[in-house]
Amino acid sequence: MLSLNQTPAHPVHGGRFDSPDGSFHYSYFGDDISVCIAETYCRSLPLDDNVPRILRRKKLDGRVLSQVQVTTEFPVALLHGRHLAAIGQDLWLTKCDPVDYPRTQQWAAAVVNGTEVRGIKYRARNDEDRFSVVMTIRADADPPVALADLMSVVRDPIPLDDATGLELVRSHLAVYNATLR
Repeated sequence: MLSLNQTPAHPVHGGRFDSPDGSFHYSYFGDDISVCIAETYCRSLPLDDNVPRILRRKKLDGRVLSQVQVTTEFPVALLHGRHLAAIGQDLWLTKCDPVDYPRTQQWAAAVVNGTEVRGIKYRARNDEDRFSVVMTIRADADPPVALADLMSVVRDPIPLDDATGLELVRSHLAVYNATLR
């Protein structure tokens, strides 16, 4: 089932472009499996050669990975390259550590609430060659819009906490010099 997160960002555990105040609903996507795993699970792992990058298996409990296909075109804000400069920003907005997410969430709110976009596309923090998209739909959208109006699930969700899912995650974490324990 496709759904958007309607919960305002948690001050410590929220994502880069979560809604800080509930004014928009959101869900994150990547252009391949590796970037989905990296953006979700590697974002808070250290980028220090002297510190191991270890993802605790417990983080995968109850989580699934779904493949979706966009079925309706919609506008997205581009937050990479020259598009960052156009809004007075630089790579910090998409590459900063999670400690700065309350500020990046304010930027997301300004972009979403100040335009008619349905998402924000940006280069993945852990992989400059890949893109992530946070889908955003304003809470006060009239008429109301559901994620299922814009995309559909094309493969059954993969549970990440069973043997097959754990091996899938482990293999993709290795690309980012991270491991699962």
